[in-house]
Amino acid sequence: MQAQIQHEVMFTLTLPFMDANPATLVFRRSPRGEGQAPVFIVNVHSKSDTLGPVWLRTRLTGTDQVDLTMWAQVATVVEQAHDRQSELGSELEAAGLNLQSFQIIHGSRPTSDSDWTPSGRGLVVDISA
Repeated sequence: MQAQIQHEVMFTLTLPFMDANPATLVFRRSPRGEGQAPVFIVNVHSKSDTLGPVWLRTRLTGTDQVDLTMWAQVATVVEQAHDRQSELGSELEAAGLNLQSFQIIHGSRPTSDSDWTPSGRGLVVDISA
């Protein structure tokens, strides 16, 4: 409850699939200052035999500004992302979103993502299906 009062949000989900490896999603919003647009961050991590490990960080500022960063270890995945970057921008634009930046990195995502650390108060809810 305390985290909600401070307008902090953080959810972590793992989606299992019968025919593929699971994907992990992390949704978060750090507290914002007065007059600042809300910033939501969605991290997605998956690993498949074909694509290898892929990490996506989507940063949504306000209601329509999108910044994407992608880390992929397989060179062909990086090439495909570069080749389809404009298509992604067009699809997001059709959905009412503006792709500000799309950074594609050939390699592993850094282990430390310290741009925001939740307070730890009232953030953990364990739901088992």
